[in-house]
Amino acid sequence: MKFCCFSHPVTISTVLSVELRTEICAPFSRTNFRTCIAPSPSPPVVVVAAGRRRRRRRRRRVFARKSRTRLGYRTTRMAVAKTHQSRKLSKSRQVAIFTGVFVAVVLYFFGNIDRHTVTDLLQRGSLNEAKDRWVLELHKLSRRKGPKSQGAQDFYFEQIFANIGTTNRYFVEFGFNEPTYTSGGSGANTWNLYDSGWRGLLLDGARENAAINLHAHYLFEQNIASIFNKYEVPKELDLLSCDMDSHDIFVLRGILNAGYRPRVFTTEYNSNYPLEYAIALIDPTIIGADVSAYDFSFKGCAWGASASALRIVAEKFGYTLVGRVSTLDLVWLRNDLIEDNWEVPAFEWFFEDAPLGTLHHHKQTSNDIVEYLVDFNVLEKTGVIQEAKEAARVALEDSDLACFSSL
Repeated sequence: MKFCCFSHPVTISTVLSVELRTEICAPFSRTNFRTCIAPSPSPPVVVVAAGRRRRRRRRRRVFARKSRTRLGYRTTRMAVAKTHQSRKLSKSRQVAIFTGVFVAVVLYFFGNIDRHTVTDLLQRGSLNEAKDRWVLELHKLSRRKGPKSQGAQDFYFEQIFANIGTTNRYFVEFGFNEPTYTSGGSGANTWNLYDSGWRGLLLDGARENAAINLHAHYLFEQNIASIFNKYEVPKELDLLSCDMDSHDIFVLRGILNAGYRPRVFTTEYNSNYPLEYAIALIDPTIIGADVSAYDFSFKGCAWGASASALRIVAEKFGYTLVGRVSTLDLVWLRNDLIEDNWEVPAFEWFFEDAPLGTLHHHKQTSNDIVEYLVDFNVLEKTGVIQEAKEAARVALEDSDLACFSSL
C-alpha cells in the first residue's frame, strides 16, 4: 500500500465501513507501523501513520527488508531466481515473470488471497512460470530472407534449436535442387547448418555429389524407408526437410510409418489452398502408375499438399506446428520437446496473415491434373483412393479457387 511508505501521517478519505477499514489495516498490525482507525464525520477517515524514520530512508528500504511486508521484493526475487537458476530467460519471459509477481503482491494486499496462497502459487509456478512467447516472436520473421536459405528457414532453425538443443546434428533434405550448396539455386534449407558443422543426407531425382553426400533417387512412400536404411539415417535425426514440389506428403508418411522420428521437420505447403481444403497430389505408385513414364515436372498451382493435409499427417504422429515461413514451408516440432511454459498458438493462428487461396504459380489448363488429386482427410479415414479422388473433385468443382478457375 503506497501510502504506507511516507514518514508523516497520510489521510485517505473514502466511504468505508468499519469492518473494511479494519481489514485494510490488518496486514500491518505486526509491523513497525502505527495503525489506527480514526472516527470521523461522513465520509469516514482511515489514518495510517508511518514510523519515525525519514521519508527518503523509508522509501529506499521498504521493499528490501522482509520485515516491512510479508511478501517483499527480495523474497520474490529469491523465489524466481531459485526456480530459474539453471535456465536462461528471454527478455519477454523476464517481463512476464515479474509482472506475475507484481500481480501476486497486489492481490495479497488488495485482494482476497492470503500470504500462504500467494507463496504456494509462486512455488508451483502458476505466476512465476509465465508463458515463454518465443514461438510467437519467431513468427515475426516469417517473411524475412535468411543468409543462405530461400526464406526465413535459417532464422527458424537457429531459434528452435537454441530452445530445444541438438543431439546428433544430423539432417536429411530431399528435393535438393542443385549440384552443390554454392551453385546458385533457390537456397537449400540445410546450407547454413552444413557450414556450421552439421552433416546428413541429401536426396534429389537427378543430381549426385559424393562430396556433400547428395544421391539421386526418385522417392515414393514405398521406397523411402529402404533408402534411409541404405544410408544409415538415424531414427531420431535432428532435422528433416521435405521439399520436392510433388507427393511430399506421402513420402513423409512413409518416413514416419517406418519409425523415424525427426525432432524437427519442415514441409513445403501449397498456399493456393485455403485451410478448409485438405488436398494433396497423390503418390503415383499408390494408383499403379508406370513411374518410368510418369511426368515428374512441376504441376503449377496444383503441386504438393495443402497446409491442412500436412496437418493430418503431422498431428497423427505427434507433431505440432511452431512456424510458417511465408508461403514456403511449415515447421513442425515433436510434441515431447514442447515445454509446458511455452505459449504455442493454435494451428489456425499461423495463417491469419497468410494469403491463402491467392494464385501462386500458373493456373491449371487441363482437367488431367484432377486425376492425381485426393482429399487427404477422406483418404486417411476410408483408405479408399477412388473416394478420396471423388471428394477432391467435388470440392474443387464447387470452389472459386483461382488455381482451377479456367477448368
